[in-house]
Amino acid sequence: MKWEEVSNSIRRHICLSSQPVAIRLFEGRKDILNFSSVKYIGRRTNICQMIPMARYSDSTGSVYTFRENIACVFGAACLGLIKTPERFADGSIFMDFAKDKASALRLQQSVATLGKDGKKYEAIMCAPLKATPIEPQAIVTYVSPAQALRLIIASAYHTGESVEASTVGQASVCSSIAKSTLTKKPNLEIPCMGDRVFGYVQDHEMIFSFPAEFAEPLIEGLNATERLASYPYHPYLERFIVMPKIQWETSQEDLSV
Repeated sequence: MKWEEVSNSIRRHICLSSQPVAIRLFEGRKDILNFSSVKYIGRRTNICQMIPMARYSDSTGSVYTFRENIACVFGAACLGLIKTPERFADGSIFMDFAKDKASALRLQQSVATLGKDGKKYEAIMCAPLKATPIEPQAIVTYVSPAQALRLIIASAYHTGESVEASTVGQASVCSSIAKSTLTKKPNLEIPCMGDRVFGYVQDHEMIFSFPAEFAEPLIEGLNATERLASYPYHPYLERFIVMPKIQWETSQEDLSV
């Protein structure tokens, strides 16, 4: 898979102003050191702060850090950089956002985590997809609702499956990456407060994440549906409505039932 071509195709089809971001988790600390083009962040940081470094860069924004530098326990647990702490697993960390313990636990169960059975990874890399030095595990894009629609249409092309859009507004981008990794399917998320405070995410933006394995069918879906679903969408201002295809119009038979 040529990731620069994937990146360029996504950006062209949905008029994306920023870069799709490649996410890679490393089980060994030495593995990341093989890539001299990736800059080390040796201070306390968050995953939602690392992503815009790659998102708003062309080829020089690839960054990585080790697990001990991640300040956010939500993100670290979601991506298996730590074993999920008990205060996370039992929902008590969410009590500021829930009426009672049962609600907090239910909220926690809606957040995808890779660290339930223990620490899995030592390091994380975020890179512009077009410049990633290694195959990613997941790809993250920040899109408008209209751009998300274009990606949903493309995602459904091969199987007709819906794109999951289940969110509780907590650890959004990290949960989204974990969902892509676990399910091998794309998903939609609403960016959380951390994304907006540390990641410069705008009010109108959503997260569309997908696993690396889904890149090829996504591009095929974008190409195959381009004729009738090209973006940007243009308003139809004529008073007399004509549907793009006759099968899409209500027929006399439809109206007689």
